[in-house]
Amino acid sequence: RIGASTSILSICWTLLFSAQQQRQVVVRFGIVTDVHYADKDLSGSRFYRDSLPKLRQATSVLQKAGCDFLIELGDFKDKASHSCHKGLSPNCTGDTLRYLQHIERAFHDGYKGPTYHIFGNHDVDALNQRQVTDNEVNGPPIDDYFGHGVYSWSLSGVRFLALNGDFTEDGIPWQHLDFPSRSDEKWTDANLPENQLAWLESQLDQAAAASQRVIIFIHYRLDGGPDGPVGKGLGPPLPNPNHRSWIDNCTLRNAQRLRTILETRHPGIVWAVFSGHDHTPNPPWTQLFHDSPIYYTHAAMVEGSYPQNNAYSTVSIDEGCGLEIHGYANATSVRLAGPPNCTFVASPVIKAFIN
Repeated sequence: RIGASTSILSICWTLLFSAQQQRQVVVRFGIVTDVHYADKDLSGSRFYRDSLPKLRQATSVLQKAGCDFLIELGDFKDKASHSCHKGLSPNCTGDTLRYLQHIERAFHDGYKGPTYHIFGNHDVDALNQRQVTDNEVNGPPIDDYFGHGVYSWSLSGVRFLALNGDFTEDGIPWQHLDFPSRSDEKWTDANLPENQLAWLESQLDQAAAASQRVIIFIHYRLDGGPDGPVGKGLGPPLPNPNHRSWIDNCTLRNAQRLRTILETRHPGIVWAVFSGHDHTPNPPWTQLFHDSPIYYTHAAMVEGSYPQNNAYSTVSIDEGCGLEIHGYANATSVRLAGPPNCTFVASPVIKAFIN
């Protein structure tokens, strides 16, 4: 009888511990990036046509996961090589635009909630920024629309900010990047212009006044470049010193200034920064210390053949401010505990749980 009582008590304590560990999800969203869809043959490890079935698989899974929204982090399509090989032309632009329209339809066919987009360098390889935004649907909601690819929205105590790094150092928006009219229009020289940085600061001020936490989306890495923290702190180390130059090439040129704003204007308010661009990121995430932003670089969907390869994720924020990135296939999973005494009020429409 003593043994039976002990077993029952042990089971009760186990159930109680499990209940304490179970946290209700306040916000859950899905991420894809670097889809690079195009109706053209593979190039190296990029399987352009396979991105269509990969995206269909991803949206099906993310729909069933109960995501509040999906976001793609740039390079949604590629250019039409058969009609662009002789230069920019109406056929080149038209075929490339049709690739964008095709993959955008697939995005919405598979997922019925709100979707959002970020500008990457390949989005403007043969198009301008207006042509891209005219053929993509962002939201609803959008609370503050600053300009092409720059906007914010809020959900359950979190403010989400979309940033656009497709600018020259002096603030000229990129267009037709594979057929540049300026020497400073190149994929290794992405910048956030002054007016966008000022808008970002105002958004952080508003979030602080509203007691919100903030999540940032941008195509380019922010953890490389001068004084970049990649490989330091709590995250995984650099695989070797020589890899640093590649990460620097994939990093926003004025990332150091942007990090200063994110980390010091209202310390602790910025939860995470999600980026793409670096197709096989190593390391995939950086965090200097607890309650500093995590800089997470998501793996590219276009890499590798289907069905052996894919890359997409869910990001779940729980009522204790914990953040869990559940990476599927080639994407990296990360789970971070929330800071002490941090709580969110759960939305009544969210039914998912983190165990």
